[in-house]
Amino acid sequence: MRVLFADSDSEFLDLAKRFLSQCGHKARVASIGVECMTCFRDSAPEMVVFDGELFWGGSDGVREFMNEEPGLDAIPVILVSDELQDSRTGSGADLLVVDRLRKPYSLTHRIGRIQACETNRLGCLA
Repeated sequence: MRVLFADSDSEFLDLAKRFLSQCGHKARVASIGVECMTCFRDSAPEMVVFDGELFWGGSDGVREFMNEEPGLDAIPVILVSDELQDSRTGSGADLLVVDRLRKPYSLTHRIGRIQACETNRLGCLA
């Protein structure tokens, strides 16, 4: 599965990319919202994992962009934040969010969520 992993912590991104690759996923990483846009243009991922506190465009802004773009509006999103309730804006972008994780979490837990979503894509998107 092609996964875009977006987080403002560059050291964590390197670790996450290696971990996802070892688990058989093609991982791309972005540390700011604007980099996510570049990743979408280059090769759209099949799933996105966003840190809710993403800089320069923020996860809310990137999800709004995804919601408005044909093809990107069907990509499932896993949203990570300090508080699970903080990121619920009530906007159309929330429709993309199929799962939420609360910090701190382990990469093993995150990959389990990604694989569950991959295994049951219809259930994930419902």
